[in-house]
Amino acid sequence: MRGVIAALTTRPLEKVLYLAMFLTIAFVMTTPYYYLAIVPALLIIFLVISYSYPVYGYYAIIFLIPFGAYRNVSEASFLKVHWILALILTLYLLFKAFYQRHMPSEVKSRLWPFVALLFVVDLISAMFSPYPATAFHDVGLFAAGGLFILISMFFIDKDALFKYLPAVVVVSVSLSSFFGVIGYLFNISFFAENIEAGQFKRSLGGSTDPNNYVLMIAFALPLLGAMFDKARRPGAKLLYLGLIAINVLAVIFSFSRGGALITAALLFVMFFKYIKKINVQLMFVQVFFVALAVVLIWGVLPQSYTDHFKNIVNPKADPSIDRRATYLTVGIDSFFKHPIIGTGLGTFRDIYSESIDARRFSKEGFTNRRYAHNTYLEYMVGTGVIGFLLFAGIIVRSAKNFIAARKNFISTGDMESASHAGTYMLSFTILMIYLFIYSDPFHKYLLFSIGLSQAMYRLSLPEKK
Repeated sequence: MRGVIAALTTRPLEKVLYLAMFLTIAFVMTTPYYYLAIVPALLIIFLVISYSYPVYGYYAIIFLIPFGAYRNVSEASFLKVHWILALILTLYLLFKAFYQRHMPSEVKSRLWPFVALLFVVDLISAMFSPYPATAFHDVGLFAAGGLFILISMFFIDKDALFKYLPAVVVVSVSLSSFFGVIGYLFNISFFAENIEAGQFKRSLGGSTDPNNYVLMIAFALPLLGAMFDKARRPGAKLLYLGLIAINVLAVIFSFSRGGALITAALLFVMFFKYIKKINVQLMFVQVFFVALAVVLIWGVLPQSYTDHFKNIVNPKADPSIDRRATYLTVGIDSFFKHPIIGTGLGTFRDIYSESIDARRFSKEGFTNRRYAHNTYLEYMVGTGVIGFLLFAGIIVRSAKNFIAARKNFISTGDMESASHAGTYMLSFTILMIYLFIYSDPFHKYLLFSIGLSQAMYRLSLPEKK
């Protein structure tokens, strides 16, 4: 008996994990998802691996962001690869906090009061929402987003910030763009939509939405431009220039007009930012390759692409412009009806589906539950003026973190780190501009940037390096 007691009391946490795994497997076997019974065992294996190399799990989450179409483990929508990884990293963080008897100092931030208050506002909005199913669904997404910010603050160290994360973002986005270009050119349905003859074909890459696809490309381009600038070997510069060309082609084949305009403005800014640093002897060579890339890209532009842009001023040929204008009208009208706490995040779709405009622009085979194509409008409608101001506070606080970090690095003579801070700030700025034409209150690059801004600021402090 004593031997049994000794065995049970030795390494009790391990025994609890085994028991939890057994009970979870037994429960899953009684559900329609019995074929997922192996997942808890795999979760424990991943947990053991992540305990030794947790940051690689975080890199995996960031790498998977551009591949939203392929992150599901099964047909069960709640089971996604990045959610499993995030759960493992959260458990790791909680176990560490339990043993240290306090939360790690890395996660302390002035951002949390804004995040916590915004969550409370969203929860209250959901409780009084006329669309509780949608509203509470987004409350759950908000909670998951908060955890992602938490693990970002914790796992981003100096090596991750300056060496690995830029590479992970650039490689994953460029890979998605490459697949998207191939999918468009060769009619591969995995990476393009509407590939049948006579359809409006668009590149998707690893995403499910062409506008989100371009958003992620725009976010990665400043990081890619910085890599091009820092490369010293001509071969490396040509490689990065080729990756820029692939990403630009992906933007073109997505047929996202707003995304194309934002990307073009970004490339213009990047060109004049880095042209000043180029050695005079290499300037003409590099300008030549840039001009050659522009000519080649222009040469592959499909006629339908220019027609798509011309239709901006022809509502009869493309009613989507007029339809999107109604999103603003319906959103502002809803805001004035519920100005204080809104109707719950995500409910714009339900509000719009009930509007006269939705019926006027109704298309057979398409839902009337449409997003606002504006994240800021989603917050205004969903959480009212209180939630919108708190969201704005999070954005301003994050931007201040980047700016303060850059100043701190400059004050200590660390110009390379200051350059990294400026590059991340440019990516963050482009993201915030893009969210004026795209709806996603919990976009992973937004959550990633919020957590990263705090890590950047923390690492810029001399005593925290």
